[in-house]
Amino acid sequence: MTEKDGLKLISADEVPPMRRGGPKRGKWAKIFSQIPEGKALVLAKDEVSIQSLRQALKRHQDRGEFKHLEIALRGDTIYVIARGSST
Repeated sequence: MTEKDGLKLISADEVPPMRRGGPKRGKWAKIFSQIPEGKALVLAKDEVSIQSLRQALKRHQDRGEFKHLEIALRGDTIYVIARGSST
């Protein structure tokens, strides 16, 4: 590290690589895959962000995965419903 004209400079090699997903990567895929046909996963609104859940499901459905799932919000409860078959 060096300082030049009040600026703190480091070698470009010292910049940490960008982490994407981290330990949560694949979390939703694992959860979605465990919901059997005709059942619904029940989540409290304070357990998970509804926006995060919707975005995750949309990402997977855009890839052709979990097309049989849908999300319903009733009061303070979120339901991830498995309608039909996952195939």
